[in-house]
Amino acid sequence: MLYLVFGGFATIIDWGVYYLSLYSLGIHYSLSVTLSFIFGSITNFLLNKYLNFNNQYKKLHNQFILYLLIAIGGLIFTIVLMWFLIEVCLVDKFLARVIATAITLVYNFLGHKYITFNLLK
Repeated sequence: MLYLVFGGFATIIDWGVYYLSLYSLGIHYSLSVTLSFIFGSITNFLLNKYLNFNNQYKKLHNQFILYLLIAIGGLIFTIVLMWFLIEVCLVDKFLARVIATAITLVYNFLGHKYITFNLLK
């Protein structure tokens, strides 16, 4: 349950950065999603490490690298999915981001629960 709460907060950060960079700064959606991914991922990692999974592993940099490897797989899938939704299906850019988030949620949860915060304790 906490994963959803913290993930929801990180998603608000992610979508906020995406929205601002896309619509206010005019940055292309693929770069906007990459920037928003960085902010959302850092937020999500810290909240889940310390408050959700109560992970005490001390080598933060090692665990964050593992976290990023899993998250980058989700980012690549997100960018490809968004390209398909925006360029082929002609879906609104923000709606495409919402759909991509929903689809990659399961991949991210399972990867982080069983690898990032379970493998390194």
